[in-house]
Amino acid sequence: KRGSITKPNAHSYTAVLTAWARNEDDKAVATKQAEDLFNSLERKYAAGVTDVRADTSVYNALINVWTKQGDRKALYRVTQLLELMEELGLQGGDDIVAPNSRTYCAVLDCLARSRNFKAYNKSLEIIQRMEDFYAEGYEAVRPCVRAYSTVITTIARSRKRNKAVKAQEMLRRMESQYVKGNVAARPNVYSYNGVLNAAAFTNGDEKDQEEAFRVACLTFDELRMSEHLQPSHVSYGTFLKAIRNLMPESEMREKLVTSVFRRCCKEGLVGDMVLREMKAISSPDFYQSVLSIILIV
Repeated sequence: KRGSITKPNAHSYTAVLTAWARNEDDKAVATKQAEDLFNSLERKYAAGVTDVRADTSVYNALINVWTKQGDRKALYRVTQLLELMEELGLQGGDDIVAPNSRTYCAVLDCLARSRNFKAYNKSLEIIQRMEDFYAEGYEAVRPCVRAYSTVITTIARSRKRNKAVKAQEMLRRMESQYVKGNVAARPNVYSYNGVLNAAAFTNGDEKDQEEAFRVACLTFDELRMSEHLQPSHVSYGTFLKAIRNLMPESEMREKLVTSVFRRCCKEGLVGDMVLREMKAISSPDFYQSVLSIILIV
């Protein structure tokens, strides 16, 4: 009818929360407004004022607001929301608020962005919960490549001395899930780049760095030999960074750098990151001599 007013529904609330998530001007205000809107909806439903409930999409939108905010309280709030959704939706049987893969990915993304010292253990805990719920038959929470790759990113950003090995283990975990039938878990180039990044930024003693370099070499070779993936310019740049950070200066290192750069040129993947790493890893004379490879290839 003309002049009639359409009542808001869950989709309406999701749209407004999504808009607040995109607000780049004042993220603190965006988070407060989003929380106020969410809490208002919950109060109205509890009081019987409205029959509109906060469903999975509304919860996901609120989690995204906190993720984009980057506030120190974000990590606590998003994990609290996820645990509530699990309790009500998966354990309590309330399908309206049950989390899905998108929920878990948003929470894992928040953990990766937070750089909080708790993020490492929390992300491992959450990916395990995804696997457990999926094994119990909850198809909507199937662990996907984005979830696993985000966990690898969190591992790479941690200060763990063995983070290269742990990142490689997560890559193996993805491969195992894929072999078992979870096609969504198939690793992609970002998964491999995450492991290379974990290796490149490994600290610790000589043994730790040797192990990280072994992981970097194996991961890069696996990516190159893959039947369905190809290295990117980031793959080459990150592997060169691993060589620079983990391999002592020597004739052997120069030969390896030359070989990697030559291959990179042949594949047409010489980007800014590759050139920056080549300049950082080389003496001026060596850098100029290696650059001449571009004219030869």
